[in-house]
Amino acid sequence: MESLTPELLDSSSPSSENYSPEDDEMFWALVHQGYRAKFDDPSKAEDIQTLRQQWGTMRSSVADFNENLTEIWPNGPAKYLDTLPRHDRHKLLKKVLILYQDRMGETFEYLEVWNLLTHHAKWERVLRPLVL
Repeated sequence: MESLTPELLDSSSPSSENYSPEDDEMFWALVHQGYRAKFDDPSKAEDIQTLRQQWGTMRSSVADFNENLTEIWPNGPAKYLDTLPRHDRHKLLKKVLILYQDRMGETFEYLEVWNLLTHHAKWERVLRPLVL
């Protein structure tokens, strides 16, 4: 998944305890800006409020997926999966996807989002409370 916007990932990472309403507005404005840029006709993109609601739905699923991963592979943060050989990483993620489907009764649809969140440590302090 490409970065949402260079500004989002290049910004300094505020700590979650100091994450103000203004920071929240800026965060979602940058997310929306990057999201709209993906459309040939930006007027067809969802508005910021809809994106926030969709994030609420994703957040729960991503947290459940991450819990399943931690149960199967309790060896540290998910980003360390990259230290595994590609075949082993793929096999492990497949197990987690199957476990998620068995437990939740639905397919995990947010693997790209989960992957993005696990690889952008710069935003970890802000995103962790939102995800977990």
